[in-house]
Amino acid sequence: MTLRLPFHVFIAHSITFGLILLLSACSSTPPMTPPLFSDETRVFNQADTEKSPRLDKILKQFNHANAEQQVDLLPAILTAASREQRWSIANKAVELINIDQLRVDQMADYSLAVSRLWLYQSDFKRIDDWLNHPALMRATPRMTINDQLGVASLQAEILFVRGQYFLSFKHRVAIKPEQLSESQQATNHQAIWDCLVALSLRELEQQLNKNHSPEIIAWLSLARIHHQTDLGPAEQRRLLTAWQRNWPNHIAAIKPPFELPAMTDPLSQQVKKIALILPLSGPLSEAGIAVQDGIMAGYFNAKEHGWQPPKITSYDSHQQSIESIYQDIEREAIDLVIGPLQKNKLEQLVSLNPKVSVIALNYLTETTISNPSIIQFGLAAEDEARQLANNARHHGHKNAIIIQSNADWSRRAGLTFREQWAVLGGQTINHTALSEPKNYSSEIAESLLLPQSQARHKQLERLLATSIEFTPRRRNDVDVIILFANSEQAKSIKPLLAYHYASKLPVYSSSHIHDGVEGNSNRDLNGIIFNEIPWVLSDNAIKKKAHPQYKDNKQLGRLFAMGLDAFYLYPHLESMQQASKQVFFGKTGRLSINTNRINRELQLVQFNHGKIKPASSPRL
Repeated sequence: MTLRLPFHVFIAHSITFGLILLLSACSSTPPMTPPLFSDETRVFNQADTEKSPRLDKILKQFNHANAEQQVDLLPAILTAASREQRWSIANKAVELINIDQLRVDQMADYSLAVSRLWLYQSDFKRIDDWLNHPALMRATPRMTINDQLGVASLQAEILFVRGQYFLSFKHRVAIKPEQLSESQQATNHQAIWDCLVALSLRELEQQLNKNHSPEIIAWLSLARIHHQTDLGPAEQRRLLTAWQRNWPNHIAAIKPPFELPAMTDPLSQQVKKIALILPLSGPLSEAGIAVQDGIMAGYFNAKEHGWQPPKITSYDSHQQSIESIYQDIEREAIDLVIGPLQKNKLEQLVSLNPKVSVIALNYLTETTISNPSIIQFGLAAEDEARQLANNARHHGHKNAIIIQSNADWSRRAGLTFREQWAVLGGQTINHTALSEPKNYSSEIAESLLLPQSQARHKQLERLLATSIEFTPRRRNDVDVIILFANSEQAKSIKPLLAYHYASKLPVYSSSHIHDGVEGNSNRDLNGIIFNEIPWVLSDNAIKKKAHPQYKDNKQLGRLFAMGLDAFYLYPHLESMQQASKQVFFGKTGRLSINTNRINRELQLVQFNHGKIKPASSPRL
């Protein structure tokens, strides 16, 4: 005889079992991790999270509720658990919720909650399936306007998180301003601008050549002005004024985004004299001269565009002590210092507690700089490693093997990636530091657990006393490989990954794998996704005029580009320090300031038949 329980009793039994698991998960709350997006980024989330019910309170209500009430409480449990990042409880709640029983007024909150959960799990397919689910499609027209806008905003936010910035921008532009409150308009307005700021100048110009609506063309044109930092503040202001004349009724003309070039230019007006502290002789002279040449290229380009650039004086840090140079700087009433380039020289300058503004061309990792006048700017591998972690995680990867060379920069990059990967909820399955080329094959095989596979095969043959046809199997608990090595090393490592049955695993790397040359010599690097600076990837007027060594020698070119950016940064420092979201589009990347450090975000590209192409972001 088969016992048939009434549906509500069956649900009650299911919920009771699930609740045991929920409560057991409550006993040890996992550490919080930064959300991949937050309530603040959702334009239309009216809930005040400070006043929203806490999960533990809802679970107590759940304990004292009858079966029907428990079913009704499950969406609230899911919402609270995802908001508090208690993922095991959220996951169990999703399993217990019957989508067909959700009310229309629960759909928007359910969508946000499951998107949070599945983003944390990097399960982008489930997000896509849900946002296109017939139940959500049927419910959306019957939702309140606010909930409909909430779902639309969520879709735009998911696209943004995945790096599909232009599609996210189009979703947000399609939201009608008249349906929004004043605060919602302001938030959506800023979200639109954030999408445009995330696009490169090349991407903006490509879209401007397409057949878009006048509203979209106006936004794109405005963003292009913002991106053209090498024109200088005066020329940007002139272009901005012309744009406002052409689009007087556009929302961005009425309420300009705060990142736009300021109509006044206080810092550039104050800076009349700049001092460069660089090694212009001695063993580091080649690097110092490259930076100086970049700064002077910016200076002469600025004059061509109508600037009145400051007077520049160079000091040779190899010939003159930092203390002596600083005395000269004080005596000459210098307004801004660019340099030093070497860490030990920077430490000496920091110890003098300078009152003048400083753009230091290196980072002090072991010394905290409390002096707000000093901004640190460099070409640190750590910046690239953090960005690779963000990119790989947003592309849906979670379990990584890190393979690094034995160079110091590679070690630092590997550790930084690992830290950022953990913050994002990723798992480092193995971290291998390679020794020398003759050992690469065995070390890579070990990281993929191939020796263990071969050992199991031999053990099985011994047990069966017979020979067995065998193909070694690599470990299957990894979905991405992160590589920190130079170009020559990478050209040996990538084929070895294929040899050891890892050819289908995506590989991400830093700019170090690109030697600046395109063509057949890079065919062994095909498929590798890496980040690179705009100076290397695109031509511009300054690059065309630069000495060939700054185009042909990648290392010198990077230093030249850093000098160029250091010069063009100075009019923007004040606004960038006041607003952490303010972005400067430089030749070394998208630059922003966090505390007293300039962070760089590079462009993501990929080797394709030996040539560099934009990296395609995985679609939802």
